[in-house]
Amino acid sequence: MKALLFLVLALAVFFASLASFAGQTGNLNSTQFEQKLIAVEDLAAEFHSDSGTVMVTARIKNVSQAMIRGYATIYLLSAEGKKIHAFQEEVNSGEVFAHGTTVDFKATSKVSDLKKVASISVDFTQS
Repeated sequence: MKALLFLVLALAVFFASLASFAGQTGNLNSTQFEQKLIAVEDLAAEFHSDSGTVMVTARIKNVSQAMIRGYATIYLLSAEGKKIHAFQEEVNSGEVFAHGTTVDFKATSKVSDLKKVASISVDFTQS
């Protein structure tokens, strides 16, 4: 009996809340949602001071829900987080790769001041 009474009261509250919205119009606040396309795994860098080059390697995993193609922008940053150097390289030789697929990535660039590099950041741009 108590369960039936509870159910009747719950339904009454539910329908009363629906009735309060009847005839009302308005806009809902919109939010921006950005899905992450890739995950960067095993990011590493080799610095060659004799040639002034840096070689960045990583594994790039497609975590989107679709086939993607794009390029990576590699940022070499100072200890303060300021950009020292940036360069771009196609991921997967410019070919598409499927959801869940992980591809090897390697990029090399000449850098004028390797000694100031404290960290590396990688961004992906879909093309």
